Amino acid sequence: MIYSILYKGLLDYYGWRGTYIMISALNSNILVCAALLRPRDSCNKKNSMKTYKTLPATKTFCQRQLQSFGCNLLCENKLFCLNTIGVFLGNFAYINGLLMFVPCAIDKGLPFVEAALLGTIVGICALISRCIHGAVAYLRLIDDRYIAASMLVIRGVSFMIVPLSGSFGMLAVLAVIIGISIGIYSTALYVFLEQLVGAENYAGGVGVSVFAFGAAAMMAPSTGGALFDSTGNYDALFYFNGAIAIISGTIHLIVALLLRQKEIKRPGVDEDESHEVYYL
Repeated sequence: MIYSILYKGLLDYYGWRGTYIMISALNSNILVCAALLRPRDSCNKKNSMKTYKTLPATKTFCQRQLQSFGCNLLCENKLFCLNTIGVFLGNFAYINGLLMFVPCAIDKGLPFVEAALLGTIVGICALISRCIHGAVAYLRLIDDRYIAASMLVIRGVSFMIVPLSGSFGMLAVLAVIIGISIGIYSTALYVFLEQLVGAENYAGGVGVSVFAFGAAAMMAPSTGGALFDSTGNYDALFYFNGAIAIISGTIHLIVALLLRQKEIKRPGVDEDESHEVYYL
């Protein structure tokens, strides 16, 4: 909600290139946050034997540290590795689209106040949708793994419609849709991660995913700026972001279907074992 105001101040003092560098620096702090996520020491030992693969004592100190960060999941769990690629691509498109949304509206002739309001609408809708999704998810009407994939596709389509929209009303509707998709995806993803890696691997799985968030957030502004400089307009950038978001949603859907197929092949699994980590 405050990014649109922050962008204005940074643009006035540092210009486009300086703004992208500053935003990349701010977003890179997510990498530090991801590195600090560790499994809880108070985890139940019995469940840990079911869901968490510990490294043998013969492994080196570096290998044990990589496991504590969750990096072992990228090698052992192929579905999680594929999902992490989807997370990176989805956040890459999200950061690029959000950065360019307000400047694109200004380029279409909208007053700065209305253009900045679009960014605020995205933030407010993302916040509200997080709360609503929490209540809806409790009813278990739709599996969160499919919700996460569908939100990315919806976001991608919305990005592709932005170049075709010229009025504040149409852009405001797209801002609402984009904000809702961001909020719901953000909460549904973490539920899906627990299904994907298991409860005992959850901290490591979240750490790797947040690391992918940070890496994408650090790379997206510079890449988006370079693409805008080479094309001279926002249309190609939003089509590019839309395609990336749809590809990310497709990857999430493939992972969800493969995980579901894996679960179906395991009949008779009780509820305590239903969140066991699945490997291909």
